[in-house]
Amino acid sequence: MIRDGDEILCGYDLDGVLAQQPPPPEKSWGHMNGAERHARLVFLRTWYSTAAPIWNPPDARFVVLSARKNTSDIVSITESWLNTRFGYYRVPYFILLPMPRTIRNVVAWKAERIRECGLTDFTEDNPRVVSGLRKALPEVRVWLFDPVTQIRRL
Repeated sequence: MIRDGDEILCGYDLDGVLAQQPPPPEKSWGHMNGAERHARLVFLRTWYSTAAPIWNPPDARFVVLSARKNTSDIVSITESWLNTRFGYYRVPYFILLPMPRTIRNVVAWKAERIRECGLTDFTEDNPRVVSGLRKALPEVRVWLFDPVTQIRRL
C-alpha cells in the first residue's frame, strides 16, 4: 500500500484520461518494418512530451497507472509531463506497464497495482479495461471516462 503523507485513494489512467491519447498507428506493430517502428517510437516520444492535458482530477493526490511502455526514456518523459502538469506532491507515484500491451495483460496488471496501492477508485477510458477491472475488483469503484465530454460514470 502506498503511503507518503496523506492517504491516496484514487488512481487514473494517463492517456485518454489525463493526457490526450496518441492517434493509432497506420499498421500494427507486428506489421511494421524496422524503420516504421523507429519512426513510431520517435513520434510517441514527441507526443508524450507535448500531449495536451484533458482532465485535472479533483483529488489532492493520486496515483497514475499507464499502459505506456516501461522504458527509461518513456518513464523520464512521463515523469516530466506529470510533474509539469500536476507537480510531484499531487502525483508522487506512477507506474508504466512492464509487459506486452494486451487487454488481458493490462487488466491483470492494473488490478494488481490497484490492490497494492489500496485504491478505492480508478478512472480509465478503455471500456474493455473498465469491464475487466470491474470483474476483477468488485470492491473498487472503476469509473469509465469519456475524454470528449470529460464525464466519468460508474
